Amino acid sequence: MILDWEHWDTVAILATSVVAALATGFAFIKTRYHLHQSRRQQQVLSAVSHVNNNFLLYKDPRRRFGELLEVLKSLTGSPMGLISERMEHEDGTPYMRCYAITNLAWDEASRRLYEDNIDQGIDFNNLDNLFGQALTTGNVIIANHDTLKLRPGKAPKGHPEIESFIGIPLKFRGEVLGMFALANSPQEYSQEFVDWLSPLTNTITGILYAFRIERAQREASRRMLEALKETEEANQVKSDFLATMSHEIRTPLNAVVGMLDSLASTTALTPLQKDYIQTADNAADTLLSLINDVLDFSKIEAGQLTLEQKPVNLCEQVQMVMTLAASTPAAEGIDLYIDADPETPLEVIGDPVRLRQIMHNLIGNAVKFTHEGHVTASLAPIKDASNRQTGIRLSIEDTGIGIAASNQAIIFNAFRQADHSSTREYQGTGLGLAITRHLVDAMDGEVEVASHLGRGSRFTLNLPLQAHGSATLDSGLEALPLGQCKVLCVTNSHQLYENLYRLLSQHTECVDCHFKPLIEDDSAGSYNLLLVDDRRYPLDTQSLRTWIQQQSGQGEVIALSNRDLSELFIPVSVQIPHPVSALELINALTALYRPELMPPPSLPKAEPAAPVTPITDGLNILIAEDNPINHKMMQILMDRAGADYRICADGRQVLSALEEDPDYDVILMDVHMPHLDGFDTTRAIRRLDAPLNQIPIIAVTADALAGDREKCLEAGMNDYLAKPIRLTELQRVIARTLASRFIQEDMNNGVEPELTVVDFDPDRLTTDLGGVENAIVLINEFANSLHSELALIKQSMEQEDSDQASALAHRLKGSARSLQCQKLAHQLEVLEQQTRSAHFDPARLTLQQLEQDLPALELRLLHFCSQNLNRDF
Repeated sequence: MILDWEHWDTVAILATSVVAALATGFAFIKTRYHLHQSRRQQQVLSAVSHVNNNFLLYKDPRRRFGELLEVLKSLTGSPMGLISERMEHEDGTPYMRCYAITNLAWDEASRRLYEDNIDQGIDFNNLDNLFGQALTTGNVIIANHDTLKLRPGKAPKGHPEIESFIGIPLKFRGEVLGMFALANSPQEYSQEFVDWLSPLTNTITGILYAFRIERAQREASRRMLEALKETEEANQVKSDFLATMSHEIRTPLNAVVGMLDSLASTTALTPLQKDYIQTADNAADTLLSLINDVLDFSKIEAGQLTLEQKPVNLCEQVQMVMTLAASTPAAEGIDLYIDADPETPLEVIGDPVRLRQIMHNLIGNAVKFTHEGHVTASLAPIKDASNRQTGIRLSIEDTGIGIAASNQAIIFNAFRQADHSSTREYQGTGLGLAITRHLVDAMDGEVEVASHLGRGSRFTLNLPLQAHGSATLDSGLEALPLGQCKVLCVTNSHQLYENLYRLLSQHTECVDCHFKPLIEDDSAGSYNLLLVDDRRYPLDTQSLRTWIQQQSGQGEVIALSNRDLSELFIPVSVQIPHPVSALELINALTALYRPELMPPPSLPKAEPAAPVTPITDGLNILIAEDNPINHKMMQILMDRAGADYRICADGRQVLSALEEDPDYDVILMDVHMPHLDGFDTTRAIRRLDAPLNQIPIIAVTADALAGDREKCLEAGMNDYLAKPIRLTELQRVIARTLASRFIQEDMNNGVEPELTVVDFDPDRLTTDLGGVENAIVLINEFANSLHSELALIKQSMEQEDSDQASALAHRLKGSARSLQCQKLAHQLEVLEQQTRSAHFDPARLTLQQLEQDLPALELRLLHFCSQNLNRDF
């Protein structure tokens, strides 16, 4: 049948409609598929966000990975699953640790296994299975219904059937960190399933990697804490050892020092015997110094070092240490120099004790290791770009044996020395430089060493010490009329001349040196100020008198000498000792050219008319000491002290002694004793009824570590004295303790006796003398001579020698004014006038009143000293 064109049009229209319908259907299906895939991808991304939040929110593995597994199971419709990490035994054999696994417990044993281990992870060592393949090969393992073949007969009886399985490894940079597995999904597992989960798989990999880092950090922290604990335990063991060592060494050393001190106080000794005693005493002091070095280092290592901040005269400190070093046998045959830059501040803010300790260590080492040549201590300010002083540079240079380059890195280490052979020549603990470095570090400073073997060393310290006030060495010279001075240095030491030239050249007309003795220098007469180095060119009377005649008596001679030139009748204006200090030279020039600027001189000690009664004379002292040797030593000390005493071997005997006789003035308490130690004994005494509980107790102990003093005071003791002890030190501490007690009793009774009416100004005294230490030294000198001076005045008055009595009163008046004791000075001034006029009867009344007022003044001075001596200068 032939269709006409109309029929063909109809067919074409129908065909077009069918094609359009099919295209629409396919497009609809494709759209639905994309929507389905988009929803699935959105589900995965939502799961990614959820598991990330959970990981940050929870810290325990069970909660973190348990939530993660539930998300996986819910997302994929899988009822079973696990998340695990790949672990290794010590031999490298892998095993699997599950942090989350579906609880498939089918009996009591499997239930207990799950509950007992899931918190820390369940370990699976047998990896001959599907999840083992994923974990060991790093490949995705898929087993569906038609391919899954469980190992026949190897599945535990009662284990649920596994109908389908997928294991996806978690890999980071090629390393298999772990894997997760899912099972029994209603849909087959496929590579498309793997691709779909890839964002979540990557997230789980990141979580597992972060978990590993956290665990490594926890392990590192644990090890660090363990190491810290071990270090603390080791430090405690070391501290205990040091405490024991200190106590055990100090206990016999106490007897040695005490016996030597007592033996040296006797008069019936030959010069050879005195030399033996002095040698033994020096050896004991050396041993004590070594012990103190070890204890000092222990204090520094324990972080118990504290630094004072107070004005310090560094020039004085250097001079003091260099003078002490010059007096040692090691300094024989070498020259010691002090080179201070003229712009060096006179005072800085720092810790005088620790600064002096640093100088002792460095200067002592330099002298010890130098056999010929010189040791120079240099001081100079450190300045910034704007010429502002920011610190102090202290350098110690020597021409000694030097330090090899290979040893320079270890010399600041504790217990290390450059020479550590069995035949080493130089003794010591090897702690001096280690302590120095720690002290410099504590001051925020720096220490450097430059050395050449066989040529010498230079240690340089840069310390950020700020100037206290504006005074410098230069400013001290500017106050002197030296502009017309022509200075001749008579020495053959180029370094000494350079030091003197640097100091004086800006303030004088000239400073020359011809490096020849005075007797050979024909041009010496053209100079009007001589600085003569008596050590190199010994002064002789004839050449000096010739020069003085050339100057018509107008020239000045400053001798740089350690000889007593006055005994040799050598006419010099001033004498200063070697090593020459810039500060002493300026003081000498001040005494010559501006004497009114000099502080009043301290009085020479008068010969006592009668022995001064010691503070311990007549005291009743109870002594707690368990060591038999120290028993004997304390007996000798107490006999020398003029005290009544009783010695007890332990705390129980002390308490019994107090019951028998409560009238003890002071108790000297050892700390380590059998039955009842010093701490418990002190606490027991403080619990007694008054007045027994108020007896002053002084710890006399071989415990000298950091904190031992505080332990004694906390237990109720009043003061502390570390063994070994000398009688003078013991008497000082007893005096301090008794003075504090008397003052406290008056304060407790609401009495402010005599002290307030005594005109003594400690603040002004401290300011005038430039520090508390100087004030205490002057008070000590004054106290030692006061009663003997008064006895001489009384003796002169009895002989009616008005000139002698008034002169003595005048001299003592000057001392009283120097000490800011104005009331005493006024009484002495009245006494001076009365004796000068030979009015001895009223003078006797004045002296009688003065003697009545004197105890209150002495108590005030003693109180001042006791308060400041506690500061451990």
